[in-house]
Amino acid sequence: MLNAPQLNTQDQLFEDIMPLELIDDENAISYWSCEAEENCLRWRIAFTNFFSQGTQELEAPAITALQEMRKWTRNPSIAHKSRMEFAILRSGLGHEILRIANPQVGLENRTPYLSLSFQRYRWKESLLSCMLGWVDRVLPPRIETSQSTNANAKEFLQLLSRHNVCPFRSNYSSVFAFSSERCFLAEAVRWMLPTLAAKTPSTTWVHKTSLNHLFRLICGFSIIDLDALHLDEELLLVLKLSTELRSLRRELLKGFHTKFHNNVDPDTQGCRTCYDQPEDSKCVRYWTVEPSHHFEFHGKVITPYQANDPDRLPPIGKGCASQTNYVPLMDLGLRKISRRADVLERCGRDVTLLIDISSPSTILAGVSFDTFSHVDLQKIRCDASAKETKSIKRGSQFSRFEWGRMHPVGSRKPAGGRPGDTYTSYAGMEVTNTAHIRLLFAHATDVERMVAAITPLHPHAAKELRELSSEVNSLGGIGATAYYCWNFVAPQHMDRDATWTISLQTCKEAPADEFNFVMMDLGCYVETAENALW
Repeated sequence: MLNAPQLNTQDQLFEDIMPLELIDDENAISYWSCEAEENCLRWRIAFTNFFSQGTQELEAPAITALQEMRKWTRNPSIAHKSRMEFAILRSGLGHEILRIANPQVGLENRTPYLSLSFQRYRWKESLLSCMLGWVDRVLPPRIETSQSTNANAKEFLQLLSRHNVCPFRSNYSSVFAFSSERCFLAEAVRWMLPTLAAKTPSTTWVHKTSLNHLFRLICGFSIIDLDALHLDEELLLVLKLSTELRSLRRELLKGFHTKFHNNVDPDTQGCRTCYDQPEDSKCVRYWTVEPSHHFEFHGKVITPYQANDPDRLPPIGKGCASQTNYVPLMDLGLRKISRRADVLERCGRDVTLLIDISSPSTILAGVSFDTFSHVDLQKIRCDASAKETKSIKRGSQFSRFEWGRMHPVGSRKPAGGRPGDTYTSYAGMEVTNTAHIRLLFAHATDVERMVAAITPLHPHAAKELRELSSEVNSLGGIGATAYYCWNFVAPQHMDRDATWTISLQTCKEAPADEFNFVMMDLGCYVETAENALW
């Protein structure tokens, strides 16, 4: 029934903050049978009203409809699917969803508020994924591909520019469509080919071309070649910045690989300088940990100071002191990971990797000190201080101690404060002008630096981050969330992340034992330092 572009994974798109309504089997059957068409009609009206007028007042009913649709798509039975398929057809909901998702309609460009709403809720992907939960999927037939020419590649870019195809303002990750081959293939299937099919049906070669070969041709264009195409300002900027990002990625990977492996002895496979040292004195050391849930400490604040110590940071806000449960760090027996100056002077690196005791080949976390050069660290600091990058908001227990700042870049899971939320970008990563595009690429450059730094130490994690880029709103081809930290403190951290996260302490203006990162579930804490990556 439907040929849809590649969508995000089901658990990402369907996650919602609203609790499921409890309905017993008998009532559920009656509910589906009698009210399915009525609900589909109500949802269709809500979507029609909002996407035709695009006002904030009409957005709320559309969000409510999206939430209800997500509830109905959770594990429907075969009987329910058949009833819903009929109701979708009779009510006109299916046609309305296809209209919203149709690239030729371009609803996201109709009003400024619609552009913002598409950024927040990713309406096309969210609605299509709901509908695909009720109807059978039909895969398009395999077609023979042909090689493109330089002329084809130039025409392809000109078509994207001439027809205003690029959805930079409604989906920030689309600015990275040309940053890697993996990103290009994903974005080509999601919006490039469907949109060109709708707007330029006579250009048949586009739909038969080898996308891999087309991307390689685009990568071969020089800045002079791109300028000669007379593309629109934003697309031209994206192509130029993508060229710089691809070049930097190669340089970084080569640089960190060379720096790491130049110190590796081919016979011992260890550091040439410290291979004969005790395990805990080596520049790359492995600690075995046993993950466990310390529920008795959840919701409490871990502090390096005793209760009567005047240096203990007080909570922020009135009345918080009497409501806060403190746990002195020294009473927990946690292992401390701290900067080892002698090791850094001897070997030029200081890395600790945490290994799962039940699976010795599994690395759960890692910490690296003095990771970047002074020049690179200054560049990262500059990007982290950009005013558009918002500080992350945490729960009330964390917020009471938010003395430092943690600025996230990349994608996040649905948040608890926004009904109808989905897997999307953090605040401050929207695209409304070329300055925002430049800032996004600056953040992507920093994430590339972080991933390049961990690649020699943990190639599996780096590989997983790059492979995930086709499933999430990737930042420059890396499916990770990265954090810039300034005097950042995590009173304690329980790891519920869907994938790897990377944090860098860009600045620390405090004693060594303050503003540290407690990994309670792993029995360790990081005594963070400037230029520490974990």
